[in-house]
Amino acid sequence: RVRDVVAMGCLPRRFPWFRDARAVAARVQAALEQVSMADHAGAWFSRLSGGQRQRVLLARALATEPRILLLDEPTAGVDPNAEAEILDVLDRLRGRMTILLVTHSAVVASRFIDAIYCVNRTIHRHPAGDRLDGEIMRHLAGFEFDAPIAQGDLPGV
Repeated sequence: RVRDVVAMGCLPRRFPWFRDARAVAARVQAALEQVSMADHAGAWFSRLSGGQRQRVLLARALATEPRILLLDEPTAGVDPNAEAEILDVLDRLRGRMTILLVTHSAVVASRFIDAIYCVNRTIHRHPAGDRLDGEIMRHLAGFEFDAPIAQGDLPGV
């Protein structure tokens, strides 16, 4: 069940045989609410859509009460609506924790980044801005675009 998957994020590190059931239930509920999946707590994880599964896995990570959230392609393989829901969750988490996100999607990268690190044989750091200019796009895509791209020019941005 969904609540059981999220509860895996509450497994104690020191005494695995001891868990306060009420505290775990509260953390699970809070994590599910953060990702807008509380109404699916009793659902079978295997019957969820890909985007719903991704949000439940994000809730499992949030149940650990992290200070840093590491995400590798959190929107890969999900439809555009699910991608928007996942990015909305990440927007709501901004400022509450550090989020390090790996993505190949310019749309995802341009939505809510503070800095872009492009890795392709070398590492280039680009400061946050409202434009994805030719230099950044050369590092992101491997080639330069003729004109700078403003955030509003990208779909979903």
